[in-house]
Amino acid sequence: MAKIYGLKRKDEKVKMTETTPRCRAQLARRTFLLIAWMSLSLNFGHSHPFAVEAQSHRPPSATTLYLPLLMHGVTASGYLLIPADSLVRLQQKVQTNAPEWVALLDNVNNYMTPVDEYASSPENIALVYLLTRNPTYAAAAWNWAQEAMAQNVRGNSYLYFGQYMRSAAIVLNYCRDALTPTQQTALVDYLDRWTHELWFDNQGSGWGLNDPGNNYHMSFLEGTAYAGYTLRAMGHPNANTYLNLLKDKLTQPNGVLNYLNTRAAGGDWHEGVNYGVGSKMRLFSTLSVIASMGEFNYFTQSPFFADSLLYAHYQLQPGHAFIYPGGDLARESAMPVTPFERDYLQTAVFWLPDSAARRHGQWYLENVVPDYNSGAFTLRPDYYKDMLYKLPLPSEPENTLPLFYHAPGTHWINVRSAWDATATSVSIAGAAIIDQSHAHHDTGSFVIWKNDWMMVDAVTYSTSGLLWSSDAHNMLHVDGSQNYEVPTVPGWQKFYNASDLAYIQVDGTQVFRYWDGTEIAPLLNEWTREFVYLKPDVLLVYDRVNPRPGSVYDVRFHFPLTPTLGAGNYTALYNGGGVALRPLLADNSSIVPDTDVNDGPSGAWRVQETSANGRFLNLIQVASGFVPTLTAQLITSTSAMEGLLWNDQVVLFSRQARGAPVSVPFSYTLPVTSPLTHTLFNMSGGYAVDIAQVGGNTLVTVSRGATYTATQDGIVQIRP
Repeated sequence: MAKIYGLKRKDEKVKMTETTPRCRAQLARRTFLLIAWMSLSLNFGHSHPFAVEAQSHRPPSATTLYLPLLMHGVTASGYLLIPADSLVRLQQKVQTNAPEWVALLDNVNNYMTPVDEYASSPENIALVYLLTRNPTYAAAAWNWAQEAMAQNVRGNSYLYFGQYMRSAAIVLNYCRDALTPTQQTALVDYLDRWTHELWFDNQGSGWGLNDPGNNYHMSFLEGTAYAGYTLRAMGHPNANTYLNLLKDKLTQPNGVLNYLNTRAAGGDWHEGVNYGVGSKMRLFSTLSVIASMGEFNYFTQSPFFADSLLYAHYQLQPGHAFIYPGGDLARESAMPVTPFERDYLQTAVFWLPDSAARRHGQWYLENVVPDYNSGAFTLRPDYYKDMLYKLPLPSEPENTLPLFYHAPGTHWINVRSAWDATATSVSIAGAAIIDQSHAHHDTGSFVIWKNDWMMVDAVTYSTSGLLWSSDAHNMLHVDGSQNYEVPTVPGWQKFYNASDLAYIQVDGTQVFRYWDGTEIAPLLNEWTREFVYLKPDVLLVYDRVNPRPGSVYDVRFHFPLTPTLGAGNYTALYNGGGVALRPLLADNSSIVPDTDVNDGPSGAWRVQETSANGRFLNLIQVASGFVPTLTAQLITSTSAMEGLLWNDQVVLFSRQARGAPVSVPFSYTLPVTSPLTHTLFNMSGGYAVDIAQVGGNTLVTVSRGATYTATQDGIVQIRP
């Protein structure tokens, strides 16, 4: 039973050693390419106020990350995942032939035999027995449990531990009175044997045992919760050992809850979206077991759970068919919406107290993945979760959410023009640490959606979905850079959002490193990138590169198909969306197929740019139904400021290292006399600005003064 419900399998190899960071990176990229996505579902937490537009967005302090502790009072029924009050509700669903009961019963009656994990699950069958007491279903559930117990739990260093323990535990817990003493003993011994071996006599690599940010760890906690509580109900002497270990892994200073409140704050996951969904499924399943048994509801202890509901809306691209393609994409490189999103969101919504986040989660369940047959594939083994968790709750549409989001744990940022299907969505990776094996070396990269991916990761058009390296992303590429852990990138630096623009600054210098025979050495002195999103459809990208001697670099922008060059613009029209890219500082640019990407070929194409002076400025515009016509002029000042004139907008950046403020006074000349909006970045303090008409030009002089004061993010804006 090593299948994954509804997934396209990809082979995995077992990682056997963990030594130096170099070894870890080299081995990890070849291993664990798939997570145990199996059915898990759980609960969310507690919402916090949305940030206010037109302000700087910085991570909350450690003291503000912890919300007040709330007990969500639950009376246990004795059945896993089912509080006492849910038993009445479940019987009502049976008596009224609720759609979720009809779907579950039909599934079990049609697919009870033979065992096929893509068709049904022991959880489905066991729940039908619990609600009907028909011994035929208990016998079938036992047959499915036997099939599970015949599998090699050690495979892939116990990757599927959570799934196997969950299935065996639910069959024993729900069908106990219909099982023979011999069958009960077999299930008890199975749960005890493997839980003991995992933690106290591990025969694998030990991968994930102590890493609270790893999907393996979530599988281990899940299986331990199901096994521990089931064994406790059976009076087993080892049950409390397992449950105490579980609670320690959750609450110790370097445990899961602390990780959620710091490294995962905001609801994102460092392993990426694909593995993040799987980890949330497993973790929420774990915590749901604990809460359903009448113990502590951990979903109320951290804002992570409510934030996961909000983050789900922002990772979802306009049109509700695809999600942001972060990290390794082992199940499907295109990252379509699937019932896996329903799995963890539904359980979270069930357990959360009422809040705006919960209502947004309910809206997602009703409108994006309304059942386990919606999305890219069918997840029939999860039908039992609609019986357990589907409730008629208040919902709140996503169009009441702000048009921006910053997950402070991973520093992932999304800004968008609207919430309709034709909106523009820009997502930026700003991770300050790269330490998970499924994370990509993509700090400073971005993607743009307009009807489809207009600026895309080459990963999305690959076969494997495992293109770690920077050359597969919309960012800088440095020859010879190797994918080592990066404890300090340093990543995201600034995020400012206002009604007309958003500004993001990222430092990705330390992403580019190599093994020089003695140590892991940097290839660059600096790579900083600044984004200016001129709403609704234009993005400016400004790069500064200071290489170490001998380093060779270029900047890459990836397209879903071969772009066309004309009038200085690279353009493409794809699936109802149009995009134009205009380089303004590059010495050379060319169109190249992504068949030569380091970690494997992609069907995407790229525009590749070089610049001897280490600076790049690119203007990107997207549109629905046509290719935009871009016209822009490079603007330089008498001091070290440079940028562009586009339509009625002037945007300037500092050429100084890492965007240090330039000396004043400085001036620049524009070949127009019409009123313009001037936005100057990398500024500090107060300024006076003189705008004069000289012939057919406009002369702008910036000096010290008190008329304009730079924001804390270094922005001075002069409007007509």
